[in-house]
Amino acid sequence: MDIRQLTYFIVLADKLNLIEAADQLFITPQALSKSMRILAAELNHDLFIRNKNKLQLTPFGKLLYKEAIDIVERFNAMKKRIDAAASETIKLAFAHGIMQNDVISFIQKFLQEHPTIKLQYTEMPDVFCDQGVSSGIFDLGIGIMPFDPSFELEATLLQKNKICAIVHEDHPLASQKQTTLQACAKYAIITKNEIFKVHDIVENYAKAHHINLHYSLTSSNEILWQQMVERNQGVGIGVSYYKVLTNHLVAVPFVEEELAWNIAWIKAKNHQLTIAQKIFIQELEQFWQSKR
Repeated sequence: MDIRQLTYFIVLADKLNLIEAADQLFITPQALSKSMRILAAELNHDLFIRNKNKLQLTPFGKLLYKEAIDIVERFNAMKKRIDAAASETIKLAFAHGIMQNDVISFIQKFLQEHPTIKLQYTEMPDVFCDQGVSSGIFDLGIGIMPFDPSFELEATLLQKNKICAIVHEDHPLASQKQTTLQACAKYAIITKNEIFKVHDIVENYAKAHHINLHYSLTSSNEILWQQMVERNQGVGIGVSYYKVLTNHLVAVPFVEEELAWNIAWIKAKNHQLTIAQKIFIQELEQFWQSKR
C-alpha cells in the first residue's frame, strides 16, 4: 500500500463511478480497478460492492475512507513542509579564521548534495559573529567559545584547538615544543584586538594569574600582525587550527589548558531550527567528527 493507492481510493469513494474517478485521476479505468483490487488484497477486506451496477462502499471501505483522508492530508502537509525547507536560504556567520582548512570544501560539497538549499555565509570577527546570531541577523553561527551570557546563545562544541605563541624561526621560543604564557611575558606581545576571542582569552588568563603582558600591537589588521612576527619583533598569539604558517614562522602551543580556541556552532536560545538548518547542522557535525 502506498499514498497513491489511498489517493485513488478516496477519489473513487467520492465518485462511486469508475470511469469518472479514472478521468479525474488521469488514468484508465482498468488501471484504477487493478489498483483497488491490489489494495483490497493487501488489506484483506473488500472495499467496494456493486449494487444494481452501482458502486457502494463496504463497511470496511467506509472505515478506510476516514483513515485514508487523514493519512493523505498529513502526508501532503508533511510534503509541503519538506518542500518549503528544501528551498530555504540559511544565513550563516563564521568567526574569522574558521573558514580555513577544509571548511570551504565542506560547504561546496553540501551545496552540491543539497542543490535547493542556499547558504549565505559571512566571515567576521568573533564578537560580531556572536552579536549577529543573538540578534537574529544570522540563523546560525560557527564561532569561538566561550560566549558572553548576555547574548543568550546555545552552543555545541565542534573542535578544540590550542592557542599558540607564533614566533620567527630565529626566536628563542622557536625550539620549544611547548611554552607558557609566563615565558612569553618577557617579550613584546603581538595579537588581535578585543573583537577577537583569542585576545580576551589570553588577557583574562594573564590577569587571573597576575602575568603582566606588554603589547606592542593589538589590531584586527592580520597583515600587519604577521609582518611584525616575520620581522621577529615579538611573540604573536595565534591558534593551532591555522592550516599553514609561512615565511619562517613557528607555532609553539601553550601548555595551559585554559588557553584554548574552541570552535562551536551556535544559535539564539529562542531560535527554532528549520528542517534545512537541522540537515546542515547534522552534516556539519559529521564533518568535524571526521577531522578528529
